[in-house]
Amino acid sequence: MDTSKYIYIQNVARRESLDTRIQDRIEPTTKLEMTFDPRPVHTRRVVMPIVDCRKPNKVPMEKTFLYDPEIIFNPGSSAPNFGYANNIDKESRMRNIFFPLQKAGQSKYIPDSKSDLYDNNYLAQHSKQVEMKHNLLFERTYFPSGHNANINLGNDMFNNHTRQQTKNLKQ
Repeated sequence: MDTSKYIYIQNVARRESLDTRIQDRIEPTTKLEMTFDPRPVHTRRVVMPIVDCRKPNKVPMEKTFLYDPEIIFNPGSSAPNFGYANNIDKESRMRNIFFPLQKAGQSKYIPDSKSDLYDNNYLAQHSKQVEMKHNLLFERTYFPSGHNANINLGNDMFNNHTRQQTKNLKQ
């Protein structure tokens, strides 16, 4: 039987999930605010250049959510301008341009202790207990902290020959 005529299709489910994830990265999560770019009107060789020659819009503008980059995913290179204008205050606060250079604490940006900078719950799952197989790895050994009374080294103020004193110790 000739096996060169058969094709084996493998990992179809994995490929499908990758395709849907890639497709989700192409489209924004919600409809973005429309941006209008009105074109200039000719004023040269026109009978009445003072009158606005643009035709009125017949299609009503669609209502959308305000653009927030923390909530709405935008795969494009440009976003609605109004979302940027709403976050200028946040960016200015993070760049510390409200306060002049000074030594006081208000001139430095200190994030809130509940911010995601200090949140490390995503690093490890705390619900599952792991059994330790090698108990000696985490065993702590304690050494006496006091000075050994039998050793009398380096007690002189000057001419402290500690090398010779260690050689003179009785084994």
